[in-house]
Amino acid sequence: MSKRFSNRMRGFTLVELLVVIAIIGILVGLLLPAVQAAREAARRMQCSNNLKQLGLANLNHEAAYKKFPASNYNLTGVSPAIDDTNFCYVGHLVQLLPYLEQTSVFQPFAANCDLKDTTYQTLPAATVLNRRAWWCDTTGSVSVRGGTVAYPDIMAVSPTKVPAFVCPSDSAESVMVPNGADFSIIFSVVEWPAGLYRISMNDQLGRCVYRDTNITNYLGSAGRFGNTQANIGQATRTDIDAYAGVFRFNKMSKIAEITDGTTNTIAFGEVTGAWTDGFKAVGRTHSFTWTAGAMPMHRMTFSLGGVAYNNAEKSWLRFSSMHTGLANFAMADGSVKAFPTTTDNRVYLNLGGRADGTVIDGSVVE
Repeated sequence: MSKRFSNRMRGFTLVELLVVIAIIGILVGLLLPAVQAAREAARRMQCSNNLKQLGLANLNHEAAYKKFPASNYNLTGVSPAIDDTNFCYVGHLVQLLPYLEQTSVFQPFAANCDLKDTTYQTLPAATVLNRRAWWCDTTGSVSVRGGTVAYPDIMAVSPTKVPAFVCPSDSAESVMVPNGADFSIIFSVVEWPAGLYRISMNDQLGRCVYRDTNITNYLGSAGRFGNTQANIGQATRTDIDAYAGVFRFNKMSKIAEITDGTTNTIAFGEVTGAWTDGFKAVGRTHSFTWTAGAMPMHRMTFSLGGVAYNNAEKSWLRFSSMHTGLANFAMADGSVKAFPTTTDNRVYLNLGGRADGTVIDGSVVE
């Protein structure tokens, strides 16, 4: 009995232990990708929910004011050129804050800035304080670190991180290094003749607002370009007007103007900023602030020479996503769709235009 009991209680041999460890290692190796895939699926769902909130907030704004927000408030193609003394640069996402349970963040902008599209149809006088850039100092010049800002209550709320503006699959805030020595920046989008103009917000560029504003992973669609320009050819100007989007620079559009159908028109999309390698998403250099204007669709479509752009690229010039092989977009009716990176450029062109006359069913990307 003693011998049998002794044999029964013996431990594992070294070989058996190694075999067990190897099996456990293999099982963990098999399970980890599944766990990571499940986590990414959950993050992608949260991203989709964020865009859903934006779509509904946009519709609520339209129901309240009979118009969608303007992309942001600034003019170009006029004299003087873009500067801090003539344009407030408050973007469309700011105007949706009350419908995202962020009224306290919105109020300082509403109290200090002129947010009426009708007043910006003519060149505003530099002496009108509420038409100056929200980051200005009290003289109307760009605010530098240590200077006296014109709108301290805005600067107090602009660092707020708005959950509905952040994709959980991204780390866009990684470029936010207060007083850092690197050249990582966050920026806003305004208009210029080729469709985009970036306003850098970085300590090294003399703009203290780099450390005083937060990021977004979503922007509205301006259509192929942001606005008609006075200094471009007539053919290009006609093309810009033909593919106007939901959010226009300095102009609040109406739901009745979406004649292609709200289900068939892009309202919002994901953005990641800029990278040293836009195909591998290596070396992030820029992210967007939630005070930014809408993103033109041009770089999702074709060059003015008719050459298709590569939709797998991540860039500050275009919509892009950290989700593998796809990007989420919200349509003007509030629905959300996942667009594969292989989506045809013509589809983006037509879905970006609210009244281009070519109706493409949004289900084409599903």
